[in-house]
Amino acid sequence: MYDAYVTQMIGFYNDESVGGMQNTLAAMKQADPTFIMSYVIENAMEAISKKNITVQQHPEFKEKIDDMMALADKSNITDRERCHVNAVKFLSEGDMEKACGEYENILLHHPTDMLAIRILAFVYLYMGWGNQMRDVMARVLPLWKPHMPNYGYLMGMYAFGLQETNFYDAAEKIAFKGLQINPSDVFSTHSLSHVYEMTGRHQEGITFLEKTQHDWQKCCTFVPHILWHKSLFHIERGEYEEAFTIYDNELKTTYKKALGINSVTDGAAVLLRMEMNGIDVGERWQTMYSEMIPYIESTTTSSYVNPFFILTCNRTNKTEMTRQIMENITDYIKEGDGFYHKIMLEVGQPLVEAFNSYCQEDYATAVDLLYPVRYSIHKVGRSNAQRDIFHQLLISAAMKSPKEEHHIIASRLLVERKALKEDSPLTDRFMAQIVNIL
Repeated sequence: MYDAYVTQMIGFYNDESVGGMQNTLAAMKQADPTFIMSYVIENAMEAISKKNITVQQHPEFKEKIDDMMALADKSNITDRERCHVNAVKFLSEGDMEKACGEYENILLHHPTDMLAIRILAFVYLYMGWGNQMRDVMARVLPLWKPHMPNYGYLMGMYAFGLQETNFYDAAEKIAFKGLQINPSDVFSTHSLSHVYEMTGRHQEGITFLEKTQHDWQKCCTFVPHILWHKSLFHIERGEYEEAFTIYDNELKTTYKKALGINSVTDGAAVLLRMEMNGIDVGERWQTMYSEMIPYIESTTTSSYVNPFFILTCNRTNKTEMTRQIMENITDYIKEGDGFYHKIMLEVGQPLVEAFNSYCQEDYATAVDLLYPVRYSIHKVGRSNAQRDIFHQLLISAAMKSPKEEHHIIASRLLVERKALKEDSPLTDRFMAQIVNIL
């Protein structure tokens, strides 16, 4: 049952022959209530899937962690299992450096431990640590053999780290190798989507995703994010109706099957991108708000997620909820500590305030908040493609600001953007607008 769960986890799918991931975990615990790794998996996935959930803010999660630690202390577990237990404890406390250190230590001695590899890849992705994700895969890959179970999945994870650090050609080759081994390897598909996005090959990306749709749609928990990528390709090309069709008919109907808040923020990012291109999104923000409600109370510490909450609350005129979120963040700044707190203090709070100012049409303040932290935005985590929304919003605010100095900033940022990604119709549209403003 352990192997069955790990295989489903790395493939982002539910194997109905074993009842799916949830039932596989339940069966594992029922077969041996003292098996420590079942509790390691359960708590690790809760920490990862809910993003930024920590024992400091959630007493019920602390109780589960305490039970796991007590079981570990009275059980005859291996050093490797002890490292897994310690890693999850650090995850639960928000100490990401120590958690990653434990997983890296496991892989020094057990480079084929797929659970450690996958959780580490999850954490590195959500923290935005592309260098680390690239390098850990480079270290373990030569120690695997092609005949080993799940070998192909390493390719997608390695390709993702490569493309996040701008090795696009190498990432493309590795990702296609992964798909040759396993066409349903959604992480290889995901990595290729990033390559097409970052290299300006948007039509190629659309064609690729349509051609391989039968393969990646099996990976139910990752489908919304792949659809998000497809939406971005269309938005870049100015094909707004096509993007709306994906959003209305596919994207928003798959939220419940996905990896929690990540899919909801992706949806909000699509709507904001459409608006910054001058497109009216109608009543779609109302649905987005209802999807976000279950997560608002549990994600105060997330510097990446909270700007989308503020955006959605503003767009739906939820003044009281906007005020409450801002107050919660202020309280966290005053009373919190640790890894997430440092990021919130340095980048998260300015991002949230900038989004709020932008929504209130105070574009000059939004620029003044965002421009000084633009080189620190990577610290909020996620991928380069996901974080690009913050840079687009800075440019949009600078163009709409009444200050001439901000118009100059917008023009310079667009020149910089064009230099990094020459084939970008979106950048070309923005550049055409700024010419009329200057």
